[in-house]
Amino acid sequence: MSSQSVYERNASVDSSLAGDRVVLYERQSRSAIVLNPTGTHLWQTLSQPQTAQQLSEALCVLYPTLDSGQAKHDVETFLSDLSAKQLVQVRSK
Repeated sequence: MSSQSVYERNASVDSSLAGDRVVLYERQSRSAIVLNPTGTHLWQTLSQPQTAQQLSEALCVLYPTLDSGQAKHDVETFLSDLSAKQLVQVRSK
């Protein structure tokens, strides 16, 4: 994961808020995924393109006691999972 990479939502993904969770539906593969509250916060932050660093900082604001290294790891895992499912797209900064 490059620090120069910018992540954005895939335009072919529909999302729906259900309580404190978001349901993502990828139209081409017809697959759905439910995000937990932390994933929901990150998805909402991705309403604008973000770097992994920006997303990590957003997590630290949401959870002030969260270690920045743990936030970075969690964001990298989240982005890797969503990239593999083609729910987010990656481009160079």
